[in-house]
Amino acid sequence: MARSAVISRDSDSQSVTVALVINGYLGTTPISPSLAISLRSLELLYTIRLFKASFSIESFGKLMCHLYKVPFKQRFRALVADMFEIYLIIRRNVDKQVLAALG
Repeated sequence: MARSAVISRDSDSQSVTVALVINGYLGTTPISPSLAISLRSLELLYTIRLFKASFSIESFGKLMCHLYKVPFKQRFRALVADMFEIYLIIRRNVDKQVLAALG
């Protein structure tokens, strides 16, 4: 698992947040995020919670830290929780747009 990623950005002054999402990541803040998590990881958390609703955000944060060999910090729980909430909002909005487009 890669501990870093190269995020390409268009020359038309695309925002950092948009560049992250286009490259498959979601940042912790909309402006100058210091940490990002892959959309695939957030999808994994979503899927795990479909089968085990009691699986905690903290457990997922600890798992990610273990896989990336990063010491877990308590603030990561809140960051992952916030990013997961944003991910769920994005999913809901995309689902609504797809349903509207399909009629």
